[in-house]
Amino acid sequence: MTSVFRHILGRHQRSPVWSDLAPVRDELFGPERLEHHARSLAAAQPDTPRPRAVLPLHARLNDNATVLLAAYRASATELESGRSVVPAAEWLLDNYHTIAETYRHLTRDLSPAFLRSLPRGQFQPVAEPIPRVLALAWDYAAMTDGDLRERSFADFIAGAQQVDWLTIGELWSLPSMLRYALLLRMLRLSDETERARRGRREANAAMDRLMAMDEPGPADFDQAVPGPALQNAAFVAQVIYRVHAGLDRTHAITEQLARRLAAQGRTAEQVMAGEQTRQTANNVTAAHIIRALKRLDEINWREWFEATSRTEAILREDPDHQRLAPQTRNAIRNRIEMIARHSALAEPEVAERALAAAGRRDIPVSVVLLGDDAPRFEADCGYRPVWRERLARLARRHGILSLILPLAALMLLAVVLCLTYVPAQTGGFLAATLIVLSLAAFLDAGLALLRFVASRLIAPAQLPAYGFKDGIPPDHATLVAIPCLLTSLDTIDDLLSNLEVHYLANPDPALSFALLTDFTDAAEETTPRDAELLAYARQGIAALAEADFPSVRGKFRFGPNQHPIQDYYVREVVREGDVLTNKIIGPAMTDHGDAYAEQCKM
Repeated sequence: MTSVFRHILGRHQRSPVWSDLAPVRDELFGPERLEHHARSLAAAQPDTPRPRAVLPLHARLNDNATVLLAAYRASATELESGRSVVPAAEWLLDNYHTIAETYRHLTRDLSPAFLRSLPRGQFQPVAEPIPRVLALAWDYAAMTDGDLRERSFADFIAGAQQVDWLTIGELWSLPSMLRYALLLRMLRLSDETERARRGRREANAAMDRLMAMDEPGPADFDQAVPGPALQNAAFVAQVIYRVHAGLDRTHAITEQLARRLAAQGRTAEQVMAGEQTRQTANNVTAAHIIRALKRLDEINWREWFEATSRTEAILREDPDHQRLAPQTRNAIRNRIEMIARHSALAEPEVAERALAAAGRRDIPVSVVLLGDDAPRFEADCGYRPVWRERLARLARRHGILSLILPLAALMLLAVVLCLTYVPAQTGGFLAATLIVLSLAAFLDAGLALLRFVASRLIAPAQLPAYGFKDGIPPDHATLVAIPCLLTSLDTIDDLLSNLEVHYLANPDPALSFALLTDFTDAAEETTPRDAELLAYARQGIAALAEADFPSVRGKFRFGPNQHPIQDYYVREVVREGDVLTNKIIGPAMTDHGDAYAEQCKM
């Protein structure tokens, strides 16, 4: 396992922080000392250029997963064979599914492109520059023994930001970096647990050989227990346990063990106490790690980010910003992040300029950054679009020509290639016929290629939207007009039915629905049936306006992802005579919506 662990942390890695096999045991800090340490850590990290090469975290993650899976299987085998395992190994056995899920999160989130975008610092005693947020996550996990608390972590990051503001990408990566640091701690615990298990197994084998002798003496003990074996505390503790279990035959062995331990400056009592302390500490650390991994999934990181980010604090000065949907606020932050990455400005500076530009033009910040005039603002910031963005903007600017010209070039290239490979003895008419017959295939292949390239160059974008979690305010009352054609009475029935469904699914008083109707084309301005269709449609609209739609669930409304927001009640099953029925005890949750609505992309 040791050789594998060294491979995980890099064959040429000389930094003791990453290559040391011992579990991280650092001084535990309180909230004030944590914040002070974060400030000193941020101040001691000189920025370094962002290299093209990044830490091979994906390769290390895969190897780490292999090692932890081996540790899990080894502990499971111990239990199946009837032997006991230490409490730290029990935490791994009971919660391996949490660790496996964490690895899937990290493999998805820590892509090489994303890691290259993170600012780096020189973190002593690590030899190579690493992302600043990885250093912060590592120190927080070390100085709290992996015991994650949302408030203390927020204070820790706030202390670091008193020296230098973390970027948007860094703040979003903190949960992943914490997971990575916690998994490394669990890996070290598993490695130590495996070495201790191996030591106890070797101690049992040595003592079995000694106990098989009639009168084992000091020489037999020295032969069965080599010197290096006594460096393993678990080995020594197991030997002491076996010696005490057979005191009637092990007096000479006890004295020889005491002499050899005294030569190392230790006593049997010290070894036993140290081993018990180590197992207790590992049990506590394993519990902290597992609980922290689960707590990381429970924290609302979007709210945490918006409360922590300096850029978000600047954007909140725009009164319109807080009313925007989470996806739109995220699109604004992504745009600020891209502008800052390809200009000389920092992210807070870009946000301040956007706020100032919005104030001068009396428009929301979202229009400045996501509207049609966004390229002008980006140019004022010195933004240098990347080649893919330049190509996408060029395609949008030229419209249909951006499709026709590349398609014509592809078809011309295909025709030239055909002429090149047509045999010289082929007649001109036959060659022309073959090329003409192939044009349809060339056109279809060219369109498929252009669609593929366009889907990679031009990412789909959502229109800016308001969130309105508490309903649409009166000053934003909206009429949804549904365009349609009145072709027949059955068509009108379908339209009215759909209109009813839309209304019932969106029972907001500030939201209204209407049919924007027209008749089919005809040779004359009106046809004899137009009046009948219009009267039937008006009659249906009037019936809908007068209808009452009582809800069987009481007062409710739909949230942003179309899940109902309503009251939930506790009901009790009771017997009334010979009939089982139920009655309401009281409300369990009031005005409750989907807990994951803000994560829904609908």
